[in-house]
Amino acid sequence: MSHAISPVMNPARSLYIEGSRTPRPRAARVIYCDGGVDGLYRNGIDLELSHWIPNTTPPEFKASTSTEICMKYVQATATTSDDLVINNHVDVDGVLSTFVLLYPQVALRHRDAIMQAAEMGDFAGWGNPLAQELCQALLCSIVSLREQKTDPLTIYRQCYEIVHAVLAGERYATSKAGIDALQAALERIENGSIRRQPIAPRFVHYAIPKDVVENRLDDALYAPRFDMAFSSSALLPPNVRAKFDREKIQLVSVESDVGTYFDLWYPGYCWAETVGLWLAPGIHSTGSSNLHELNFQPLMQAVAELNAAELKLDRSSGAWELASSLSPFETLPGRNFPIVLAFMSNGKSAPSRLPTDFVVKTLAKVFAALA
Repeated sequence: MSHAISPVMNPARSLYIEGSRTPRPRAARVIYCDGGVDGLYRNGIDLELSHWIPNTTPPEFKASTSTEICMKYVQATATTSDDLVINNHVDVDGVLSTFVLLYPQVALRHRDAIMQAAEMGDFAGWGNPLAQELCQALLCSIVSLREQKTDPLTIYRQCYEIVHAVLAGERYATSKAGIDALQAALERIENGSIRRQPIAPRFVHYAIPKDVVENRLDDALYAPRFDMAFSSSALLPPNVRAKFDREKIQLVSVESDVGTYFDLWYPGYCWAETVGLWLAPGIHSTGSSNLHELNFQPLMQAVAELNAAELKLDRSSGAWELASSLSPFETLPGRNFPIVLAFMSNGKSAPSRLPTDFVVKTLAKVFAALA
């Protein structure tokens, strides 16, 4: 069922997106939203509402996504003097956090779906059906508009039209295949064809057996780049695993005729400041925007044990590789964020000859004590 798109309402504040060809408006007070501040930021006058690291977001508004931070702000401040919202990049959380500030009444009526859609975009999280529709419609549009080299301010305005439309009941044909893939993956877990095995309070194993993989190895190993649209072919998207294990470290194994592929995933939110969510071990901010070192000695020791065991196998042709740093755009070379450990050969995923049970037990020793 489709609905006509309603005209976008007049926003409560003005908007500027860095990089736009449109001049930046003058403002008495600026909100820097979901990104860092710039050289024009006035301490004591302007406000930052962001989960980027570092940030100066007031403690009373801190939350996991910038969208939730802005929800807290508009709930607490019915009347304010800020008259301009600025963002410095284009992504789903950026669109939705600024939408909350510009259209607070609409946003508050659809609070859960909007916040879940932001988590799906920024953290590969899980959301209800409306959140899935909203996130996927925005992702598909953002990808298309970027390819057309559309001005970022225009991208934001067109995305607001999509938000209003989806919240009013509009459904986009371009979203269906990716959303259907999420449902198909959910069914694979629920019917046991993909095995979910909780190992410890903060560690879980997902096993994709050969009869599910068949000739779809790339789909089984799918690891989306940051803020990508949901794939129509992914066998086990990270969003679906987040429904069950949002705040856990996840080992994904993929069986094949020549061995087993392994990826160790940290939580998809671990690049940001996420007040209220569990902090995975070994992540240390460098002070540079959203760039972290990964230094967790127990995990490094486990990697050494895995590589030592691998060397004892005559037919092994790769190595266990551990990321030393992470950002939302990069962790382990050859694999996308938030994969921090994998068996690799020549910069690509490779099948290990180690028994899956041995790998699980070796890593379980690392994470068993985490609360």
